[in-house]
Amino acid sequence: MRLKNIITDEVIKGTAASGTNDLESPLVDPGTILEVRHVAVENRTTAYTRLVIGGADGLSFFQKEEEDSPSANNIYWTKSKFLIPAGKKLRARLTGCTSGDDLHMTYEGYLWEVE
Repeated sequence: MRLKNIITDEVIKGTAASGTNDLESPLVDPGTILEVRHVAVENRTTAYTRLVIGGADGLSFFQKEEEDSPSANNIYWTKSKFLIPAGKKLRARLTGCTSGDDLHMTYEGYLWEVE
């Protein structure tokens, strides 16, 4: 494997829907692996019922970490790294949001080229 890029990105949903909302990275390109070292998620508006973070492809969601009853305006972050293979993406699922919530996910890591 060879380092292709260092990734720092933010996903924002400024007017969330009521209920469940997903914040997602772009799909990982063929021939690469995204190694996510840090993920931070925040609902800047209201408290919600559950936060789950993991890898996803289409409807499949491979949940790796969770936080129950996150409070508003607090940043929650992961305790482990994530390896996201080609064709999948990083997903943070926030359940119990209120319509109009301001949601943010920031993630950092490395994009590796697979030979």
